[in-house]
Amino acid sequence: LTPMRIIRNIALSFLCVIAQQLTFAASSLLNGDISVEGTIVNAETGDPVSDVNLMITVARVDMLSESFRSSGTERRTVNGAYQEQCSSCSSLRIYFLADGYHSEMRTFNAQNVNDTTIVELRPVIDAVTLIHHSGRLVVDRDQGGNRILPLGPASQLSTNLETARQQTEEQGEPLRYIQLLTELDESGAPQMLPRATLRDPRQAVSATLDFSSANGGVLPYMPSVESPRDIRRSMFLAPEEGYQSELELDTSGGDPVWFFVRIDGNYGRGRAFAPILEDTGSGRRLVVSIELFLNPDGSRNLETVE
Repeated sequence: LTPMRIIRNIALSFLCVIAQQLTFAASSLLNGDISVEGTIVNAETGDPVSDVNLMITVARVDMLSESFRSSGTERRTVNGAYQEQCSSCSSLRIYFLADGYHSEMRTFNAQNVNDTTIVELRPVIDAVTLIHHSGRLVVDRDQGGNRILPLGPASQLSTNLETARQQTEEQGEPLRYIQLLTELDESGAPQMLPRATLRDPRQAVSATLDFSSANGGVLPYMPSVESPRDIRRSMFLAPEEGYQSELELDTSGGDPVWFFVRIDGNYGRGRAFAPILEDTGSGRRLVVSIELFLNPDGSRNLETVE
């Protein structure tokens, strides 16, 4: 072997040793001892759920690659309490299975060595077909006045408030609708809020959804999950009480506002997207897109098949 080749082989061997040591060190940092405990409850009532089957899988990082392997462990809970742990692992995954409930899965990482978690299981109930309503609520001085979202038997009415009133008077039907409220200036356009009163300069105007003319109310919902599909799944049962006539919106932009509704004795869920202040050239108008899903049978069941 030439001296240069000998030097190259030595250098490669040295680099391999360093790489192995770095990989081992990184794996050691990503793996750890995990201990979790908590309570499994009925998502509707909050009561503990007994006799829940836990399926356990454990993941470990080896050569910077994480893989889950079933530990072969199955446990049955008593009084809804659970407690699990693993050693030298990167993740602990638990599947919660119980008769009469939808299954749930939680993953706990080594970064959260000790974690206490409440797991909510959704009762299995019959899926229903919800009636979908959607539209754009508008406050606009120059484009025919306020635009509303008509509801109920007269849902095919004009979205123009005054026109819809005339139509329902002719048909002898009550007008049920949701409208958008905002402060108006002297010209009848949305009033710009004083900058000194704003938490966020992007707010610009006030925006409130008014449900009083829908013979119902609205109840804000704060989701604990992020994706729209998971949020809808978590809103499977409408609360019985707590509804109010108005819902104030944050006009600084951001995520949609989710809520439950009760209209003419029918329950549902919905969301309102961030209000938009538009310049029409001759003035300003405020626009909010909204959608509702109502159960027509009068029950609080909002379970659907997706």
